Amino acid sequence: MSEKITIRFAGVDDWSRVVFKGDNGRFYKTIDLAPDCGFDNLSAEEKQELLKSLHSCDGRFDGEPCSPCNLECFILAE
Repeated sequence: MSEKITIRFAGVDDWSRVVFKGDNGRFYKTIDLAPDCGFDNLSAEEKQELLKSLHSCDGRFDGEPCSPCNLECFILAE
């Protein structure tokens, strides 16, 4: 298995999806909507639950989600 991709919270897009930027320069986003309390206020367990809906993105912060991601390939930076 290749090296894991570290993702960092990058914000919320216009459709209220949580967006992350990987250390590979690519964007990833959830298809589940951002919680009202904000991503940063979620517990570690809640963040992991939200990440289950992580998808690749077409290369832009506001791009469309594409394919589901295998979470075993990612590390969430705090």
